[in-house]
Amino acid sequence: MADGGEESRADFSASDWEQVKDLVFTCQTAPPEDLDEWLRAHSQSEEVRREVARLLQASSACGSFMGLTASEKHLGVRLHQPLRIGRYRVMDQIGSGGSGVVYAAWDESLSRKVALKVLRPDVAQNPELQKRLRWDARAASSLKHPNIVVVYEVGTDAEVDYVAMECIAGQTLSHCIKAGGIDNREVLRYAIQICSGLEAAHAAGIVHRDLKPGNIMITEQGVVKILDFGLAKDCVGGFDSKDAPETVQGRFAGTVAYVSPEQAEAKSVDARSDIFSFGSVLFEMLTGRQAFPGGSSVSVLADILLTDPRPPHRLVHRVDPRFDELVGRCLRKDREHRFQSIAEVRVRLQELEDQILHPENQPAEDTPQARLPRWLAPAVVVSAIAIIALAATVIYLLFGRGHPPTRNFVLERITADRGVTGYPALSRDAKLLAYATDRAGDGNLDIWVQYLNGNDPRQLTTDPAGDYEPVFSPDGSHLVFRSDRDGGGLYTVSTLGGGERLLIPGGHGAQFSPDGKWIAYWKGGFGGSLQPGSVQIYIIPAVGGVPEQFQPAFQACAFPLWSPDGERILFLGRGPDAGGNGSKVDWWTAPVRGGTAHATGLTRYWTKFALNHLSINNWLIPAAWLPSQTLLFAAGHADSNNIWSLKIAPDGTPRGEPLRLTAGTSIEWRPAAVELAGRSFLTYQAMNADSDIWRISLDGNGHASGPPQPFVSGFAGMASSSLSRDGSRLVFSSRQQNVVGRQSIRMKDLKADRQSPVANVPSRHFVRPIISGDGQTVVYWADTTGYVIPASGGTAQVICGHCGPPTHISSDGRAALFEAATAPEQILYATAGSPPKPLIALDAPRFTMEFGARFSPDGRWIAFSAGNPSSTAR
Repeated sequence: MADGGEESRADFSASDWEQVKDLVFTCQTAPPEDLDEWLRAHSQSEEVRREVARLLQASSACGSFMGLTASEKHLGVRLHQPLRIGRYRVMDQIGSGGSGVVYAAWDESLSRKVALKVLRPDVAQNPELQKRLRWDARAASSLKHPNIVVVYEVGTDAEVDYVAMECIAGQTLSHCIKAGGIDNREVLRYAIQICSGLEAAHAAGIVHRDLKPGNIMITEQGVVKILDFGLAKDCVGGFDSKDAPETVQGRFAGTVAYVSPEQAEAKSVDARSDIFSFGSVLFEMLTGRQAFPGGSSVSVLADILLTDPRPPHRLVHRVDPRFDELVGRCLRKDREHRFQSIAEVRVRLQELEDQILHPENQPAEDTPQARLPRWLAPAVVVSAIAIIALAATVIYLLFGRGHPPTRNFVLERITADRGVTGYPALSRDAKLLAYATDRAGDGNLDIWVQYLNGNDPRQLTTDPAGDYEPVFSPDGSHLVFRSDRDGGGLYTVSTLGGGERLLIPGGHGAQFSPDGKWIAYWKGGFGGSLQPGSVQIYIIPAVGGVPEQFQPAFQACAFPLWSPDGERILFLGRGPDAGGNGSKVDWWTAPVRGGTAHATGLTRYWTKFALNHLSINNWLIPAAWLPSQTLLFAAGHADSNNIWSLKIAPDGTPRGEPLRLTAGTSIEWRPAAVELAGRSFLTYQAMNADSDIWRISLDGNGHASGPPQPFVSGFAGMASSSLSRDGSRLVFSSRQQNVVGRQSIRMKDLKADRQSPVANVPSRHFVRPIISGDGQTVVYWADTTGYVIPASGGTAQVICGHCGPPTHISSDGRAALFEAATAPEQILYATAGSPPKPLIALDAPRFTMEFGARFSPDGRWIAFSAGNPSSTAR
């Protein structure tokens, strides 16, 4: 039965048809609640809207799965999904456009998820589209920036060209734009990142030429990724011009609604053409409407050449009117009258962001101010050490207000060696950078130091044991660092080189007092419980001597941090036992010369703002206390791990709200900073970490009988693996894909070699699944509640209503052991249908602290660790 599809197709121009395709695929991927309203917001052409609605209706009623879908019949797109492309195992189709298809795939060589972009089968042999695909990859791969998609590989498999790139969990900006536009603050958040990515491209001489909402991805963490450089122009001759693709939509490159006037007239383009396109994108984000809608491609081009769009706030009253001038400057017809660089646009947006977010900081005359934390004064220099897989990089970022610019940062790579590099430290005069790296190639970390003015780095230590955690003395003459040699301890070495000297055995985390006379450090070892007696803080003269225990009344304490005046120390501590009712774990401050400790409430404060420790740490640890009474720390928030700052009182009590300083997608941690003559210098380490489960064979004596082998991979944030007694079943937890704040429990049947889900749990923390000895039951924990569930999945049953994480489950799965949720700290014995009960009565003096309990294989005995913090009995 004819439906007029072919006749309808013939009525459209190429640009109209591209818009139809984009809208159909967007709606099929994420259907809008109100289709008519959504289409009116995304297209001004009644013919286009009617055709999209017709195709969507045909798709929903296309009949048997053996028949063609509407997309196949009317758009010529065959939804065929290959099993493999090159070394990649195809998992699912996650996107498609006018000429290409994007698959989620698994890189079996490097054990990572990627996005594979290929041409549709019906156009796969089109030389021009093949050239555009390769050009896209070359342009993007030449740019290294957090707001530009990362390209891993360009290849060909069975005459199919493909591009492998990072797989981004998120959605396109076009899908994020609703009728009426996006909130002002969200617009600023996205727009500044788009500018930052374009700035990097323009600095490399690349003009995008096809910037539009459909080529901009927003990750689940709100990070912008610019895609599709297939029409990019190389303005500095970095690529061979014969490789450049011809334009696709006639005599100009780009999508009609977003091209600049010079593109529309087929004139030469430069970076200012992208600024015009950015202005169109910004207008659409603010209003939910295209800046140049038109009823056809001809009318759109006429509007671009002759008509100025209405100011955004006159179309949508909630838009801040200060956007009007900025958008207008981007959309000037004459490029000489536009902003002359995208960096200039970014600066103006950052000024506006500061004015909107912090109106209390604006002077009466409304002079633009920088949206930087106040401790980040003019001309701020930031250096970052990044660990990316096994390639380490030190990044040097320059911040400054100038006249303005605000937050004007220039990225410069100052190390490019292979290996692991971390533990950055800055000298007090901000001239020297020290770090630990294995760049020497001997497989262990050594201390290196270099001047930030570009001089070559110098290796200070060469011991076969690992050397790390360097810290400069206040005068910069020497370093103190942790070394694992001879059982471990703190060592000192001159920054000019020479012999290392043992300062104190067993120390970690050395911190100089501001006057350089004393060193505070911690000694011991602990996990996530800070058990009594596990770790203590000591203070020693900087020249060496007899250490003195700091706050001996505390049952455990670690991570000392000196106040700027040197009078107090901030530390993590388990306070003195309050009358047998247990003790409080918090961040405390106490006078260095003795006196009462003060609980800061930072632990509760971080929970209030949904901040938590990093996925690779047990604690959220402040790392710098600056003279401006600013605390720097690394924290997890949602699914990101970044550097934050917080204003605190002299006693460590938090003031105001925390401020995120970095917004990368890697794990950003170990910040260190100094303030010097109105300037602030920050270092931090950024790392991408993959978590896998490995196995190792043991002999009859429990010794390794072979090298470790990878066992399970391909899941984000894997943890808490647990084997059944016969080794046939394994359970583990991981972060649930594409969902923030949920953990997934999975079971792997080793005999059948298959995996299956057990439960998805709403929790930002590890749920710690443990499988029973018979492999039939799993116990886990979420939000102070313990659950049991069949290992094959099913309905979870509450077994412990108010408890800490589980420590073990009996072989038959009928009973489980949990830590207590609050003081007093006991082991709780829990069975289904009965309230949990303490394992040992607290009046037994040797057992007032209980932890780490496990069942014997026959279930008749329980082994556990215990002690009394007021005595030496264990």
